[in-house]
Amino acid sequence: MQHSPSSLMRFFVSPYEAWMYKYLREVDPDAAQEDPEDPFMQVASKKGDVHEENLYNDLKNEVDTSVVIVNSDPENMVAATKKAMKDGIDLIYQGALQDEIFFGRADFLFKVKGHSKFGNYCYEIWDAKLANKSKPQYLLQLCCYSELLSSFQENLTPSCVLVYGNSERERFNIGEYFIFYKAIKELYLNFHESFITDEQPNPENYTDWGRFTNHAKGILKERDHLLQIAGIRQSQVLKLNSVGITTMHQLAEIDFIEGSKIEEKSFNRLQSQAKMQIESEETGKISYGVIDNIEPGLGLYSLPPKSNKDIYFDIESNTLLTKLPLHYLWGAAHEDNQEGFNCWWAHSELEMKQAFEDFIDWVFERWSLDKDMHIYHYGQYEITALRTLMGHFGSREEKVDQLLRNEVFVDLIRVVKQSLCVGSKGYGLKEIEPLYREDRVGEVTSGLDSTVTYEVWSADKGDSRNHTDSELLKEIWDYNKDDCISLIHLADFLREVQSENGINYIFRSSSEREAEKLAASERIEELVNSLHGQERKLHARILANLCLYHRRENKPVFWRMFDRFEATDQDLVDDLDCLGDLISTGEVFELTSRSNGYEFTFDPNQDSKLKIGDSVRVKQNPSINVTIEELNLSKGLIVLKSTSELPSHLSLVPFRVVSAKPIEESIQQAATEYIKGKALNPCLENFLSRSRPNFKNDLGEDLASWGADTLDSAIKVTKELEGGYFCMQGPPGTGKTHVGSRVISALVKSGARIGVSSNSHKAINNLLEKVISVMDEDQVKGLIGRIDRDQDDPLYEDSRIQLFPSITKAEFSKEVKVVAGTAWVFANELMWNELDYLFIDEAGQVSLANLVGMSRSTKNLILMGDQMQLGQPTQGIHPEETGSSSLDYLLGDLATIPKDIGMLLPKTYRLHPDICEFVSTRVYEGRLSHDSLTEERTLNFKPSSSISKSSGIFYVPVDHFGNEQSSGEEIEVIKDLVKELMRAKKTEVGGLKSPVSPEDLLIVAPYNHQVRNLQESLGKRFNIGTVDKFQGREAPVVIISMTSSDIESAPRGAEFLLDRNRLNVALTRAQSLSIIVGSPNLNFPDARSVKEMRLVNFYLDLVNYSY
Repeated sequence: MQHSPSSLMRFFVSPYEAWMYKYLREVDPDAAQEDPEDPFMQVASKKGDVHEENLYNDLKNEVDTSVVIVNSDPENMVAATKKAMKDGIDLIYQGALQDEIFFGRADFLFKVKGHSKFGNYCYEIWDAKLANKSKPQYLLQLCCYSELLSSFQENLTPSCVLVYGNSERERFNIGEYFIFYKAIKELYLNFHESFITDEQPNPENYTDWGRFTNHAKGILKERDHLLQIAGIRQSQVLKLNSVGITTMHQLAEIDFIEGSKIEEKSFNRLQSQAKMQIESEETGKISYGVIDNIEPGLGLYSLPPKSNKDIYFDIESNTLLTKLPLHYLWGAAHEDNQEGFNCWWAHSELEMKQAFEDFIDWVFERWSLDKDMHIYHYGQYEITALRTLMGHFGSREEKVDQLLRNEVFVDLIRVVKQSLCVGSKGYGLKEIEPLYREDRVGEVTSGLDSTVTYEVWSADKGDSRNHTDSELLKEIWDYNKDDCISLIHLADFLREVQSENGINYIFRSSSEREAEKLAASERIEELVNSLHGQERKLHARILANLCLYHRRENKPVFWRMFDRFEATDQDLVDDLDCLGDLISTGEVFELTSRSNGYEFTFDPNQDSKLKIGDSVRVKQNPSINVTIEELNLSKGLIVLKSTSELPSHLSLVPFRVVSAKPIEESIQQAATEYIKGKALNPCLENFLSRSRPNFKNDLGEDLASWGADTLDSAIKVTKELEGGYFCMQGPPGTGKTHVGSRVISALVKSGARIGVSSNSHKAINNLLEKVISVMDEDQVKGLIGRIDRDQDDPLYEDSRIQLFPSITKAEFSKEVKVVAGTAWVFANELMWNELDYLFIDEAGQVSLANLVGMSRSTKNLILMGDQMQLGQPTQGIHPEETGSSSLDYLLGDLATIPKDIGMLLPKTYRLHPDICEFVSTRVYEGRLSHDSLTEERTLNFKPSSSISKSSGIFYVPVDHFGNEQSSGEEIEVIKDLVKELMRAKKTEVGGLKSPVSPEDLLIVAPYNHQVRNLQESLGKRFNIGTVDKFQGREAPVVIISMTSSDIESAPRGAEFLLDRNRLNVALTRAQSLSIIVGSPNLNFPDARSVKEMRLVNFYLDLVNYSY
């Protein structure tokens, strides 16, 4: 039997569906009934065929020769494809590819430059997809076609191309997905080879049931399975199973089991849900109950009284054809008249911008007339859309911000979930509707129907534009209007429940809800709007949008704080940034004349990023701000410092906004002057253009070849800069600080005035310490003006340092040749035009906005950093590239800097070659080499040791399940590894042998909870932390605890746990040996997005390399 790439793709999407089809085909054709065919897929399939044909017609006009492989028997099609490839045809449509296992027909084989058995050209796969963005299954299919193609041309082409329904083309590096593909292929072939014919697959083991969803649900119903409970997670099912609870009726009837892994409040909520669903099933009518002890201010307490100007809001969207989802219908019901309804249609991104702006203007005007008005919606989709669009378009930001801050939007699903336990199988609007209204009628009865109908309309829309001239759009309009009116009925129903239970609305206001009004932002918005016709000003729009960067960054901080104020204490227990459900011990004692210490307890199993000294808000009374005085997470004890009396039960919510006023003012002035006609600072113009650096004398394209060695080249390049920029990319252990400090010393010696900046004072001081040492060594005269409020760093005792708490209080002597501080220093107008060179260290973590703000201080910019290590933390949604870090803006997706605009420090003096080989080839495009002396750094273990490698990367699998932020099983294994390491010896450069000590180990974990448990278990002698703590550190051995049992269990998902940059930092702290301790379930090839697929591929590659 020959398989196809398409069947492999379908297997990945739903192994359950693949198994059922095989079972029906080979065992019992009557064992199950397929679900009705998805009408959306029918429409998409027809449109996909048309898209593919249109693309062929377009592509053949771009080439000289093309051919269509006509449908016939496989042998003839394969022969025709091989002949076309041998003849060098530019474009082959529907080429047939085959090996011993797979046969398939690729949409397009496109001839490109390269090497193959045919000569100095080869072919790559191009595939047409109607969708607006890539999906993992598409990349699997492309990898399979590429592998088949390689058997024809004896070369695996490095890339492939997807062409989307909007004609956009996206190129992918096959190597970033190929190991994932090979793992899926192995699972697929094993599935077919080991197929069991005497039993059907168990639906509880799968997350996607494909075309057999109804059949799977029927089986779960027969088994009374826990997965039927609305809102239950797979990890909760496993925890309940571990204490013998396997059915809904068992859960409904049993008391909480002490010592179980599931938290008691979660258990009680799941039990109530199970009971309510069982009751609804038995009576044939959906039941509901009001939850006991609803938290004040939440649920029904947060449902406002009715206002005459209230709006009930719903959006219809299409994600098929555009990168940004097209929100094509905006509906708003109101009661200005009987069943009043306003709507805005949008059939393009430009029209969507107009609809968004018109809707916001309309609702803002209504709210301005009646501050008791609210906008009701169901779920976060509408709010997420508004936040995304205001950032994407850079429009109506202040109005949306004011509406959000003042709680004008009311999410009715939150009111329902925080107040009611409903016996439906889910909490979607259609599922709970039987509580308050009759069944719907009409052709369109779901969001999916709406999307299908819109697709049918768009395929043959003619001149129709809205519901008044199209029957199809009228059906969507009716459905959207019915959704909005349903929200009116739901709100009325909830108010009845509110009244019956004596619950009154509580509005919790706080000063933070007052949106800051900045005249500058209005001025910049006017400038942005006046840009039409100013296209000749290349950087006008990006500079204008950067003016609001810091405000956009701060907005999500406020939004998250307000969201958390509206969350339950249990929600905050699960939130890593918070600390939830604290109970007073009754201990209160005086700390100062104005403040007391209040002691609280909490569940020590919850994890939190909060630490001693953090200032936080009290959820139960947001006006109270407290400081964490003492914190023992492992014992569940905390002391809060407060000037106000604290409630006996509370939760803590983080809130930290740092004013960036000097930076904002600097950007605003630069943008305003530029848009009005003044030239930019040449070094900033040079950088924003991403062009070759400006030099007095250009000594050759490859900047690294300007001198006798790397250091000499770096010095010559910087000295030749004239109103330009220079970037030094420093991979781990390559001596970035070594080179940077010597360049600074050489420039000071030549008479230049230097600035040194970074995001953190720690990074600045790390570079300054080396600068002082080199200046002393080279006998270079000059002092260093350091701006830092913290006066305690031992570095500040050095005689070269002149320390000031702020730039406004700085009085530099003439001997000061180097000024060091954060962006707040160099953006200040006191520093404008004061420097010859500004060095920005860790530039991969410094925002583009901060670089622009600082650039007014200097003639030349020097960036030092590595975009492949820890990146810039960002929170806001920003237009275009304005949310980028400085290095990401400059380099985009490039892993290494091009030789003509910067310099990659090419040699690591830290990494043993067995580690360097992996890091170089998988992260740095093969451009990183190792110093020969690093080969001498090895570990020597006793013969009985379980650690079989003396250098390189070593993987230790540890079985466990259900672990999220902590794994006791991994801790036990790490304890044994540490014992073996403490009996080992290390060999240093030069052959010196010595025993391994605790200082020779760094132990890294992704989550603070695991860090604390490791520290408790191993003791204070060992260095244990997250990668954030250890960037810049090194040790002979690094142990990495992966902690989570699988991707589903991992807080923040694969995008955090398997982040390539974070793993790169963790691995490269090691001089000799990196040991990875993790669950084998993390090696399972699963991904919900192409980005996740890429991360899992990297991790699988890492594990494979370790063997």
